[in-house]
Amino acid sequence: MASPTLALPMRLALLALPALAMACGARTDLGLDERASPAPEVDAGTLPDGGTPPPPPLDAGVDAGSPDAGTDAGTDAGPRPCRVPAPVDLLLVIDDSGSMREEQLNLADNLPRLVSELVDPPDADGDGRPDWRAPRDLHLGVVTTGLDVFGGDDGVLRDESAGESCRDDYPRFLEFARGDDVAAVSEDFACLALAGLEGPGLEQPLEAALKALLPADAPVEVVGERPHGDRENAGFLRDDSLLSVVVLTDEDDCSTFDPVALAEGPFDPRELPPCLREGDPLYAIDRYEDAFRSLRPDRPDLFSFSVIAGVPERIVEDPENPDFERILSHPRMQYRIDPESRIGVVEACRGRGGSGFPARRLVQLAERFGDQSVVESICRTSYRGVVGAIARDVGLRACEEFE
Repeated sequence: MASPTLALPMRLALLALPALAMACGARTDLGLDERASPAPEVDAGTLPDGGTPPPPPLDAGVDAGSPDAGTDAGTDAGPRPCRVPAPVDLLLVIDDSGSMREEQLNLADNLPRLVSELVDPPDADGDGRPDWRAPRDLHLGVVTTGLDVFGGDDGVLRDESAGESCRDDYPRFLEFARGDDVAAVSEDFACLALAGLEGPGLEQPLEAALKALLPADAPVEVVGERPHGDRENAGFLRDDSLLSVVVLTDEDDCSTFDPVALAEGPFDPRELPPCLREGDPLYAIDRYEDAFRSLRPDRPDLFSFSVIAGVPERIVEDPENPDFERILSHPRMQYRIDPESRIGVVEACRGRGGSGFPARRLVQLAERFGDQSVVESICRTSYRGVVGAIARDVGLRACEEFE
């Protein structure tokens, strides 16, 4: 029987859909009722890691920092004045596996702020002027982290929602131009972000984004269908836009060129699960840096990459200015065996809605893009702060011509 739906302020609710049985490490994603109960404490001292000192305590739901952390970053130097704003194409990559109910609701609850601040910029520094020029217009799309080999969406833009109060169908992507109804577009975007809980447990957000954006004849090898950028997703990505890719997932990227090998068992709980083992058939991070840069060859600055994933809350003080060295070297960001955890590794963080596991590959890609990246912990109680940070990062970069 399905669990009761949750209500959002905008009267949206995520359908309590059963998760697929397959997941990384041959462990089933937790059901909705099970996720609602407190997670067991991890006895790090018993981990079979060769005597390595245990990681520091989990954040245990502490919402460190201001809810609007990062929204004032960079105001000392001041942004470059923009003469001609650019359009924005924003792609959400949503983990739709069975452990993502609370996180999808959290993001959907805060997406109206993202849209409203992009099109009606705030005056955070109080100088009487908007903090950036509003983009010319917006394209907003959503894909999920599963690929077709395991029954996922394969990077095709979603045209339906798992929200109980949402419409039956939507266009492949939403469009907003000046004068349009901000509230209506915001609600539709929030509905599309409610992607449900029936996706594969093998999360491949980077490959899903690549297949969503690249044209079918792109010079890359892929598993299954060719990329969809000029097919099902035609018209979403424009040549002159600021491209923003935002990933929401509670596990690390497992973009693989041999999914069958990863899915083969048996699995030993005394070892790291698939996707996290040395020698697993994963695509190199270079593939995704090169792919995203290839989409903006003449204006590499017209790109923004944001990650809301498994990172300890306390080491992300400012999402717009992540300390990558500190994040990647933190004990909680290492792959460490824990047979009692949901996927067999020690959590990077734990919040009210569940756990996040070390998102090393996603953070490593964010590091490649430096100040064009935003990083936040998926365990944060509210995503209001990171949504404001993404709006600011995108708004300041979306410029065709600077003064």
